[in-house]
Amino acid sequence: MSPLVTITKNRNQHLLQKERELASKIRVGELDHVWDIFDDILMNIYRMELYNIEVIKVRVLELMLVLSRAAIDSGADYGKISEINHDFVTYIAGLKTIEGVSQFARQILQAYIESRPAKNPRGEELVQQVKEFILKNYHRRITLDDIAKSVHISQYYLSHLFKEVEGISVIEYLTKVRIEKAKILLRNPKYSIYEISEKLGFKEPSYFTRVFRSREGRTPSQFRKLG
Repeated sequence: MSPLVTITKNRNQHLLQKERELASKIRVGELDHVWDIFDDILMNIYRMELYNIEVIKVRVLELMLVLSRAAIDSGADYGKISEINHDFVTYIAGLKTIEGVSQFARQILQAYIESRPAKNPRGEELVQQVKEFILKNYHRRITLDDIAKSVHISQYYLSHLFKEVEGISVIEYLTKVRIEKAKILLRNPKYSIYEISEKLGFKEPSYFTRVFRSREGRTPSQFRKLG
């Protein structure tokens, strides 16, 4: 692979990573550094396309459509975002300078942000779906990736969204559910510690014991004896 191809590939990967980061911030309403990231993306597009205004307009249009979807995911009205996008597509075609594209793109991003509701009903709905998935699958050895895939979002978005809505991480919630279920099973003498750890999706009984003790201040065996 030639050095030029390697550089281009690295720039594309950097750009894609930044686009995902910006979209995730818009989805969860984490708007710090949004404009810095946006400006960085635009500058990378300009350099990669060698300041070709017509190609830049296409690339910026693609970027804004991604960000508009993130705004809709965060609860913005689909019809309103569609109107903004229609205006953007109509107006950007007539722009002749990179400065004009930058200024107009910033105005559109501001419109996306202002279209988001104060609360994120879509986010709260997703968190509820995640909680239901966990309650149905806590006995399996599920990972953060499994949980994110169940609601068709990224791990990064899920982690930030769940923490924003619930105040704890997804894994902390999963652990909390498992420990509460463990307390119920420990009151039934027919189940051994090994069987309980298996029923709750823990990798091994020793790990189950460590997690239980860290949360309850005593081991599963001690909890069982004390009733």
